[in-house]
Amino acid sequence: MTCSNKETRVEGTFKVYYENKGFGFVTLDEGGHDVFVHVKDNPVIPIVHKGVTVTVDMIWDHRKNKYKGRNMMIAGEVPEGRPHLPDIYRQLSKNPAEMDRMYWGSCLYQTLQTPYPEEAGWMAAHIITHTPLQQLPYMLSDKQRLWKYCQEIIEIEGR
Repeated sequence: MTCSNKETRVEGTFKVYYENKGFGFVTLDEGGHDVFVHVKDNPVIPIVHKGVTVTVDMIWDHRKNKYKGRNMMIAGEVPEGRPHLPDIYRQLSKNPAEMDRMYWGSCLYQTLQTPYPEEAGWMAAHIITHTPLQQLPYMLSDKQRLWKYCQEIIEIEGR
């Protein structure tokens, strides 16, 4: 891959995520160095598991003099055979805001399935409906804040 300002979408395997530091690495299918990915450029990172196939936009970091990844999305299936659908949701609408809302809704649903298996669907729908779009990536990147918000929703809804 040559150095340029142009973004290139590539596929690779999610290698590791250092939750306490907010970054991780993707091993590219085409070989070469692992690519740095940070949660601020890739809000989906907290729900990605090691070994999952992902796609990521490669951009040249002039400060570090190497590539970094952004706009990471899960491709295909996650381990244990559970399908992940963000790429499909992104293709359902031509309206960018609606497309993003569907994407973040699917990410929320995936994240909420573990602690709230019975409530994940209606909770994700509630959050998507009542939260400004620009706050959704931050909500997903801070799980403690998200769990606290979910507890408040459960209390308000009386479920």
